[in-house]
Amino acid sequence: MSSEVKITPLKEWLEETFSKEFLEESEKQYMRAAIEGRDTRIAELESRLQDYEDDYKSTVNEKCDPEKDDRVHCTCVPHLKRRIKELEDRINKAPLLYGIYTSGKLQGVTPDGERAEGYKNCVIKPVRVVEPEDV
Repeated sequence: MSSEVKITPLKEWLEETFSKEFLEESEKQYMRAAIEGRDTRIAELESRLQDYEDDYKSTVNEKCDPEKDDRVHCTCVPHLKRRIKELEDRINKAPLLYGIYTSGKLQGVTPDGERAEGYKNCVIKPVRVVEPEDV
């Protein structure tokens, strides 16, 4: 004894139950509310981001009192430490190459540390090449 239960897809049920005009108007109202909610949230986030940027700029531009211990009293320290950490992370993620030095000056880089053709009396040391940031 098998009894099949007919499952009606939601869209089909809605179309059978409500008029086309009602469904279209409901969909429009729903979309308008979603767009208004999204726009409101975007405006809130933009305002918060601007507050953070303003706070950061005013903190970093603040001149520290040389008489005080900056590590304790200066409000820019946490921001600067975070920036140092960001830059250290960029350096650590940069590819390791080998620098070719002559007379203490970097002349070029090689990926394997072996090929230093054209350079006499050169020193080869590991270096990390970091691309400049977009400002």
